[in-house]
Amino acid sequence: MQLLRLIMLSLAVFLFQGMSAQPVRKALDDKGLYKPGSLNPSLVKKSVRKEASDDEWVALGTGRFRDDFITTFYLLECLEFDVEIEESATTPGLYRLKSPYKNYPYASAIEMVDDTYMEINATDPDHVFFVSYDTGFSLNTEDGTFFISSIAGYQYEHYGNIKEAIEDGECGTLRDGEITFPHASLLVRGQYDSDTQWRYANYNNGFRVRLPGAPDLDVSISINGLDETEENKISVNFQIGSGCEKVKVAMVPGDYTDNMYDGIVNGTISSTEITESQDVLFPYEKDGVYSFVAVPYIGESPKKVAYLISELTLLNTGWKSWGNCEYTEGIICDNEVAFEGLTVETYPVEIQEKLDAPGYYRLVDPYGLTYRYSSSNSYDTNHKYYMEIDATDHDAVSIKRMDNGCGLNLGVGTMIIWSKADRELTDRGKTKEEVAKMGYFGKLENGVITFPTESILIQYYDFKPDTYYWGNANGHFKVVLPEEAAAAGIKGVDTATSGANGVKEYFTIDGIKVVNPSAFPGLYIVRENGKCFKTIVK
Repeated sequence: MQLLRLIMLSLAVFLFQGMSAQPVRKALDDKGLYKPGSLNPSLVKKSVRKEASDDEWVALGTGRFRDDFITTFYLLECLEFDVEIEESATTPGLYRLKSPYKNYPYASAIEMVDDTYMEINATDPDHVFFVSYDTGFSLNTEDGTFFISSIAGYQYEHYGNIKEAIEDGECGTLRDGEITFPHASLLVRGQYDSDTQWRYANYNNGFRVRLPGAPDLDVSISINGLDETEENKISVNFQIGSGCEKVKVAMVPGDYTDNMYDGIVNGTISSTEITESQDVLFPYEKDGVYSFVAVPYIGESPKKVAYLISELTLLNTGWKSWGNCEYTEGIICDNEVAFEGLTVETYPVEIQEKLDAPGYYRLVDPYGLTYRYSSSNSYDTNHKYYMEIDATDHDAVSIKRMDNGCGLNLGVGTMIIWSKADRELTDRGKTKEEVAKMGYFGKLENGVITFPTESILIQYYDFKPDTYYWGNANGHFKVVLPEEAAAAGIKGVDTATSGANGVKEYFTIDGIKVVNPSAFPGLYIVRENGKCFKTIVK
């Protein structure tokens, strides 16, 4: 469609060109979030949008508004807050929200003095839309106030109808007193952007308006872990809203599909019925991707589904967890087109070792929520993302291609990480000796994995699928193994042939015997009287 192509083009150009500019704003606190109450009132301009119609309006009371617009610009949660809602006296289903962002947690009432109204047309509950609205809210002078719209509303304003939006499935719906919209069917722009510079919003499926008096049908799902009292059972907590008379819950293998909802409702999928918030035990015999599905009911009528997709690795079949390593990120923050404002960070990441291939490691969610610039909005927590590092040969270390990306989206889509060494070996058919001569291999030395400068690649797949950029530009990348993992990685030291009369023999972590270790300070394995232990020679 012409509109969508235009918006997509503007979005792609903005994001890719803006990577050197600032797609992720600097944080004001230590978690990358703006602190409440820290905003400068002088930076916020009053809304200039007037009432859209002269209808008579009837106050309905206080509802709830959940934002998924500001999240397009900042690493914030989809925050929900109170809003006063009115309905047209002459046009049922036409609602208006009174200055909805006045109660936004990062705004204050003194900043937004004049009331303005955001109108939402839900006269057809299957095809809801709203036109451009100046929120009157801003976080800095660069963007000015935020304007928001729905794609259907954009079409209505420009073409006088929402026919194309209906055909493309871009309209919202009104169900059980809640207005929601499909993924990425909403728009947001800054005050100084043109009308063709809208960015997609509602990427987290978070936007919602709950009308006053609507039943609370929310179900929150969280995984407790393996049950301590019953073998092969996993405990999952379900917190159910006050409007749920009962909830049917189930654990189903695979990513969520609508067939799971249908199966629970018609009984072809086994489920457990609960009437209050509680923990539920499900059989758990193997690792994999599972969907935890909850269907709330009012009477015998099933309502909106809630689900949590999670890749479970609680059994760690084939892998041994060594706990946390120390990971120094030197790729996303340090490449040819790195994001401005991102600094080198060192943080803990779980590391596992393959049981049948000692020295073959994987970092579990290296860009997960422990990474400073990651949040529940920017990181995909539904699946595990692994950085596999082949250090079976300590002098020829490589990073396997992260085919599905690293799980983090900082506004440029999927980011794929790969080492040059593995690309030469697996994609270009080079021999190990040839790659070694190129100087692309990393190394594992004294329990620390490092790589040469510019030997790690990053690809912004959604915008430049054929282009790789050089990462680790300044050589910051580093993985410090836990002491136990480093010691376990020692190979070739035979305890059965110790030196006579308690003579100590020294070996590197690769199992190479060293006659004069004092000449080369570092971590060594000492063999004495049929036993091995590690020591540090200074």
